[in-house]
Amino acid sequence: MSMNIALTGLKAATTDLGVVSNNIANSNTTGFKTSRAEFGDMVGGNAVNSTGLGVQLQTINQQFKQGNVDTTGRNLDLAISGEGFFQLSASTGTVYSRAGSFSLQAPSPDSPIQYIVNNLDQNLMGYPAVNGKISAAGETQKLFIDTSAMPGTATANANFNINLDAAEANPLDPDNFDLNDASTFHYSTALTVYDSLGISHEMRLYFIREDPTANTWTVKAALDGGVPITAGPPVAYTVYDLGELEFDENGLIVQDDPPTDPPNGVFADIDIDPDNSAADPLTITFNLSEVTQFGGQYIASSLLQDGNAMGSFTGLTIDDRGIIYGRYSNGKTEAIGQVALADFPNPQGLQPVGDTNWIATSKSGEALVGAPQTGTLGKLMSGALEASNVDLTEQLVNMIVAQRNFQANAQVITTNNTLYQTILNVR
Repeated sequence: MSMNIALTGLKAATTDLGVVSNNIANSNTTGFKTSRAEFGDMVGGNAVNSTGLGVQLQTINQQFKQGNVDTTGRNLDLAISGEGFFQLSASTGTVYSRAGSFSLQAPSPDSPIQYIVNNLDQNLMGYPAVNGKISAAGETQKLFIDTSAMPGTATANANFNINLDAAEANPLDPDNFDLNDASTFHYSTALTVYDSLGISHEMRLYFIREDPTANTWTVKAALDGGVPITAGPPVAYTVYDLGELEFDENGLIVQDDPPTDPPNGVFADIDIDPDNSAADPLTITFNLSEVTQFGGQYIASSLLQDGNAMGSFTGLTIDDRGIIYGRYSNGKTEAIGQVALADFPNPQGLQPVGDTNWIATSKSGEALVGAPQTGTLGKLMSGALEASNVDLTEQLVNMIVAQRNFQANAQVITTNNTLYQTILNVR
């Protein structure tokens, strides 16, 4: 019996060495998770004084602790900091991985569509964006990048943050305004706007104070140095289209009480006809509700508008929430999609299938899929990869222990053989 018990010990030590060897071999494998062989004793019958029948393998336990994150500087290298797995679409079905080395792959040479895949051509899954908006509530899909140019967008809204000097004491008559004569207005500021073809135009606003004792300023505008602008009828507020800005005693735009809609300080729906017959006329709402009249110099702090020129695709970035942004030559960025992560009620129940991939089983439970940094899911780190979590020092110690166990069990067999020889030599 002792011979058979020793054989189970040899088998267990061999299995242990195999697990340790696999860990050491994968110490540089991206996203690899170390394993540990766990054993249990065997007994025969219910005898209290049983010597036992040896040892057997119970399970090979996977250790999903976080590996070191190594910086690579490559945008499509992704590391997960915290819980979760990348969800991948493979030819055999859905698999999960912590290895985040991805690249772009076009379905055909001339296609602007490029899918995000790993080294095995498995597709990264996530949530696509529609018109720059992402919803993580639906089913995940294969993520792709559309490298087509961003079309030009006409300006619809312009916002101004300006201070008009309250101490301005030189009165001017708005009726004498001449955009080519700087002496007929007090201040001007220019903003680049875009027509429906993405062609840029200079929109310049002019501010004129007719009465230094009044808190009102006349506002005029010109496009491209004088292309006429036609305004609609005045709106029923203190502020009118191409009319006046009125300030209170605190230097702020006068507000109706209760507030009206749109609020004062907004020049609504100004019609602009660019000097470009191919472009559609513009209708722009100028928001001057942040304009102030304080003592001090004239300052144009912020001039913003929502149009853009055409822009070619120049690259992408991925933030820690997994949102993929396309970068364009016109300086714009737009959300393209969001990487999805998956977690499991019992990750130990995942079945390894090679290539640092796992599949779900009844023991792991169903995948809980969501956006990074939601629920228990960790965050993404772009430009980095998660290294193997193998501790070489620990594995070398485990190898020595397994080797000694093997030697000890082999010695038991040698001792048993000596006993058998002694018995055979008894006459």
